[in-house]
Amino acid sequence: VMTRFFGGGQSSLSSLSGIGAGYESLGAAVQEKRQKGFTLAEVLITLGIIGIVAAMTLPSIVGNYKKKEIITRIKKFDSMMSQAVLLSEAQNGDAKYWEKVNTIIKDDDGNDVYDNNAGPEATYNFITKYIAPYIKYYRIEKSVIQPNAPGEKMLAIYFSDGSIAYAKNGACIDFRLDVNGLKNPNKDGSDIFVFALCPWNPSFYFGNANRKWGTLCDKSRNDREALIRSKTCASRILELDNWEFRDDYPWKF
Repeated sequence: VMTRFFGGGQSSLSSLSGIGAGYESLGAAVQEKRQKGFTLAEVLITLGIIGIVAAMTLPSIVGNYKKKEIITRIKKFDSMMSQAVLLSEAQNGDAKYWEKVNTIIKDDDGNDVYDNNAGPEATYNFITKYIAPYIKYYRIEKSVIQPNAPGEKMLAIYFSDGSIAYAKNGACIDFRLDVNGLKNPNKDGSDIFVFALCPWNPSFYFGNANRKWGTLCDKSRNDREALIRSKTCASRILELDNWEFRDDYPWKF
């Protein structure tokens, strides 16, 4: 018996050849894809470069953020206190007539010093009557030791942003704003900035007879270069610089 196959042989061979070619092309594509990936060495080098760039730029980024945070808190406090004085005057009359007890006494050498015994009580009475009703705070302590003024008992006003204002009834009502509370460094110009409420002698402290609240500084308060050279009156320097930390700001963070 003879069996014939019509037309199948050649096409079957061709099909088989096609299948083989398909697998060969797929293998080449996979191999090519593998060759386009990153080697371990390349990945490590890339990560190393990223680390170096981060180490170079991160301190600057953190420093700038910290400066902005400090300025924000200083400006917020200054604005709040300025508004508080105006609101209190509307209720209690001109600030220069507000009742203020003298707590400056003479020491053994005849020098004027702050009375640590009568001072905190007088400060508390003044603040709770004329200022506290017109500001936002969450706690007041009558007598605490301010970290940067050992031995002096001051009133402390705690704010929700973490800052603390230490107040003292001296020749004026002095305020020492610590923008980060009890955290270090607790140093003037770095995280402590001085203000004053002084309607009783504004010309001497502010250089302006009509000003009642502001940055506390001496008679050279308008000479920025002199303040920079002497490294004094940090809050006044910032005020003169439109509340910005310029490159020649003499205190470092």
